[in-house]
Amino acid sequence: MKFFRYISTFIILINFANPLVAQRNVLQFSANHSATKIKKDDNKNLSANFAVLKRFGTAPMTVQFKDISDGEPTKWTWNFGDGHADSIQHPLHTYEQPGNYTVKLIIADTSGTSILSRSNYISVVAVGSCDTAAWPLQGDYIYYEIIGNGSGYVSGNNSFGNLAKASFFDQIEMESTLIGGIFDFAVAKKSMASNLPVNFCVWDENLIDKTPGDILAQTSISISQLVDESGFGWASAVFFDNPPTVNQSFFMGLQLPNSPGDTLALYTNYDGDTETGNGWEQHNDENWYPYSDSQNSWGINVDHAIFPLVCHATGISNHLLYQNMVVYPIPASDQLNILLNDPGLIINEITLTDITGRVILHKVCNTFLSAELDVSRLKSGIYLLTIKTKNHFIHQKVMIDR
Repeated sequence: MKFFRYISTFIILINFANPLVAQRNVLQFSANHSATKIKKDDNKNLSANFAVLKRFGTAPMTVQFKDISDGEPTKWTWNFGDGHADSIQHPLHTYEQPGNYTVKLIIADTSGTSILSRSNYISVVAVGSCDTAAWPLQGDYIYYEIIGNGSGYVSGNNSFGNLAKASFFDQIEMESTLIGGIFDFAVAKKSMASNLPVNFCVWDENLIDKTPGDILAQTSISISQLVDESGFGWASAVFFDNPPTVNQSFFMGLQLPNSPGDTLALYTNYDGDTETGNGWEQHNDENWYPYSDSQNSWGINVDHAIFPLVCHATGISNHLLYQNMVVYPIPASDQLNILLNDPGLIINEITLTDITGRVILHKVCNTFLSAELDVSRLKSGIYLLTIKTKNHFIHQKVMIDR
């Protein structure tokens, strides 16, 4: 859960080769945040889609799959990537062996079929110690939108044609396997005309000029998957087929999409939340610069919301990849849909509070697994959703945008 401090709107001049004005307002991003609004009633045509509540863990690992397809399918065919399949709508499947697994869902009705395949979507490791390095982000989550001389985002696609964004990570304390990373996007949009893959990379450190050097590992995820996960309010997890061993400094990041209409921007913290920011960017001349470079870049010290997944050899303790519930769409305009992970849980109460702590909505439910919340009368902004079950309280940030 990310917590936001309440601030008023203000504007800061960022010293760049061509001076830019970046408006940094934690409340503004919720109004500008754009993501796929997933609502079954919006489109009766078949469109396969699914979500899971756990994508990473030790073998054996049980995963609950949720069908969230558009339309009204009558048949489901799941291929879990490990040689097993199922034909029920919301299957529960156990992965017995370590590995990265591609999941495919085929849905059908009397008019046709729709297929969705997600490569390396589930990652299962042997018993060992895995954790997310550099988590949590220091300070508060925001993103910088460029206004004035230029457009787009400091930490994503912009009118300056940046090719890539990356974070620098100092030497890991012990030799580790870098199995993947977590990328938390503030903005994720795609054009209707394409669904191109986005490349996520690990670079070594060029010992001469201390910039990103050779690519050590790379994997790709379709931009539609990133948009969907952002729409759930989730960070995106990426896993490498051939995880590199790291025992020295490295960079992790992504090559930005370049198809018109495709836009990604990472969350960062505020300039000054960290003494030395880890943010880097690659310009359209292929040269790399740190954000702190006031002559060639932005002259600010911020960290990206990028968290490497590193594994050692003693137990497992990961706190970021397990989700207690699915809440969608995010941002929402009319209705929030809630799905819980544990089939035995009953949703007793739902409470929605604003960032000042004031209760905006309260609903008594007593329903199994799922519930709905009417938010059609709420103003745009950031809210905290609290789900009360018999023995637990579950919290998640949500956004309303209309």
